[in-house]
Amino acid sequence: MAIMTGSSWRAPLTAAVAVTAMTLAACGESARAPESQPSTGAGFPVTVQECGGKSVTVQKRPERVVPLSATMLEHLFWLGVQGSVVGSGESVRPGTFPQQFQADGAKVKSLTGTYVPGSYDPVSREVLLAERPDLVISDFASTFNTAGAATQADLAARDVPSYLAFSTDCASEGAAQTNLDLVYRDLENVGRLTGAQPKAAELVAGMRSKVDSVRSKVASAGPPTVWVFTVEEAVDGQPGSALGNRHTVNAVIELAGGRNVFGDVNESFAKTTWEEIAKRKPDVILLLSYGYGGEPERQKAYVAGKKALADNPATRNLPAVTQGRYATMDYWLVAAGSVRNADGVTELARQLHPDLFR
Repeated sequence: MAIMTGSSWRAPLTAAVAVTAMTLAACGESARAPESQPSTGAGFPVTVQECGGKSVTVQKRPERVVPLSATMLEHLFWLGVQGSVVGSGESVRPGTFPQQFQADGAKVKSLTGTYVPGSYDPVSREVLLAERPDLVISDFASTFNTAGAATQADLAARDVPSYLAFSTDCASEGAAQTNLDLVYRDLENVGRLTGAQPKAAELVAGMRSKVDSVRSKVASAGPPTVWVFTVEEAVDGQPGSALGNRHTVNAVIELAGGRNVFGDVNESFAKTTWEEIAKRKPDVILLLSYGYGGEPERQKAYVAGKKALADNPATRNLPAVTQGRYATMDYWLVAAGSVRNADGVTELARQLHPDLFR
């Protein structure tokens, strides 16, 4: 097989835009996110287990939280504790956050400065420690392990608890993601760590209800095989990552009544080739776009992605390409563990099995 499994490099943040040009609006900054009233929740101290099984203990309700990714920042907004955020490791770019949080999310101080397409700079150890955080959370190991970043050991030596999520890039998680249990676990754990347990329980219950509704509709449907093509990752003549069975999108596809064409790959991200993709002959091609700049840019990316596949000698004769069997989705609904994954399951199921949703 032509797949070369890779380490937990952070594909979403290192992707360069190759098939469509995008103009990125600069995000404003403030010292903190707009204030909110967090749920009281249970008392402290609180202990949870993170990716890898290590225990994380928070002695009191955090007041200076730093999420190292926009996905984890989104968790804090959904939980209603964004007022405790003093900075984020990733700026909120236009079109990438839930609409109801976009304006306030864009005001959160970015600890890595203005985003430049095709680049990824971790929060430096000095910058992070200068914020005097009392909780640091992330969903990518690379945000802790990249050269120049503060490791979890660095933080522990300063009595700063840190949490590495299960749902997006947990290399030690030994099973394929076929449901959203890891997303639920992260929401519940972050809810406990921030004193927002009741809100976390409410969010998880809502997600389960949506997913159960979809599963009942697609239970008897034949599952088409689906290849996930993140359009902006097609750089230097390569197709970008193959998203394997450890990735959140694998669960979304399964729950929506499909089967990941790379579901036999025991990785979140793996390197592949156009020839390997053609060999697997997906029934449906799921085009994802980061949508930096908003929905108009996302639509341009879908058009560009279809054209790239139709022009590529390795993929132009695939039945999914010649017959136009595409699904199109916002990357952030399906490819990063979040509350929005339940909506992603619903939307993908509608596109894979339209007759069941009439």
